[in-house]
Amino acid sequence: MEYYDRKNERVKNILKYLVIAIILAGFIFSMYYFSDRILFSPNEPTLKMVSGTEYISSEEGQIIVRLADYQGNSIEGADCVASVLYPDKSYFFIDRIMYSTTVPGNYYTSFTTPSTSGVYEEHISCIIRDGDSFRTIKVSSSFHVSEGLNTVLEISRSQREQYTDIVGRINTINLSYNELNERIDGLNDSIQNQFYLFYESFGAATQAMADVLRAAGGNRTFYLPPQQNGSGESNNSQNNASNSSG
Repeated sequence: MEYYDRKNERVKNILKYLVIAIILAGFIFSMYYFSDRILFSPNEPTLKMVSGTEYISSEEGQIIVRLADYQGNSIEGADCVASVLYPDKSYFFIDRIMYSTTVPGNYYTSFTTPSTSGVYEEHISCIIRDGDSFRTIKVSSSFHVSEGLNTVLEISRSQREQYTDIVGRINTINLSYNELNERIDGLNDSIQNQFYLFYESFGAATQAMADVLRAAGGNRTFYLPPQQNGSGESNNSQNNASNSSG
């Protein structure tokens, strides 16, 4: 009889613990699936970084985040701000307003990357409405302003300036050479014209002197130096023929 009593007691204890375990499991299950306010709830919204992490100085940078619920659905209408710290942990800017992009759930802000190279911290905070209350979600990340890329960019700029300077000098030399050729051509034309006018005047004077000597000395033959007519032909034969006939 005592044996059966002990056995029944053990069965009762087992059933009691089993009922407690079932109740506890049901409670945990209900809290896990029907409440979004307990720790490790799957209904927690997520805030993730979208933007890149490598920059060079003096270019446009952007901080882009995506805000979504636990199912991946975008959350719109949030108020998001961003802060960035220099590599020495002083602030580059604080609580800069982020704006919605054309992609629902994405928020961004723009900035010009500083000249100081190194790793920059970025902190983003978004406030979303949760029924009648508000919830704040934060995320942190970093981006890098590369000293190596800055050096490459500086070398590229220097080479571009040197190339532009060389091309400018070459163009100046070509212009001066062309101007010199034009001036030489103009001088040659002027010399030829002056020489033609001089030769023409000399021929006329020689002809006049021959006429005077012929008139004073009678029938004599004079041979004049060759002179060019307008067509470039020699007038020797004409002059000598006229002198002989005189």
